[in-house]
Amino acid sequence: MTALRDNPIAAREGATGAPYEASAWHPHDGVTIGDGATGLIYDQSVHGTVATLETTAWADGYEYRFIYEGLRHNSGSNQSFRVEFYKSADASYVSAINIGGLASSGSDFNGYSEVYRPRILLATVNLVSALNIGAAVNFDIIPTKLTGSNKFGKARFSYTGGSIALGKIYMQKRLCYA
Repeated sequence: MTALRDNPIAAREGATGAPYEASAWHPHDGVTIGDGATGLIYDQSVHGTVATLETTAWADGYEYRFIYEGLRHNSGSNQSFRVEFYKSADASYVSAINIGGLASSGSDFNGYSEVYRPRILLATVNLVSALNIGAAVNFDIIPTKLTGSNKFGKARFSYTGGSIALGKIYMQKRLCYA
């Protein structure tokens, strides 16, 4: 009985070893608070330069957030950073976010985006915050519509030219009650 009383309190206080509160943003790979999971899905110092980054498959019942930290490409000219979602029934990707005007030198991209209800027909995408130091940036959130039995199953990140050559990307999730 004591555990039934104390566990929810510990989770809300963020006590080490307590389970994450499912409806709050937490690392997609985390199980308990303090387990060392960070949600990191790309780190240039670990994974190297990559042309495309794809997430693991998404679980039903969750929404996802992506945090971009110091991203930069290696192309010699301005490029756009793209976020695409995989439509499961069509077995194809659809563009969701396009962030243009990103230079390759001295211009790191920071920010985060969220996808709400990705596994049901009411899915929406939101670029919550973006900051590009040293250049003008234009943002496009591309309307995406799911039809039939389609669900968004994962995300893919890339630049229109060059590769992801610097920075980190984190993936978080939270329970969706919709």
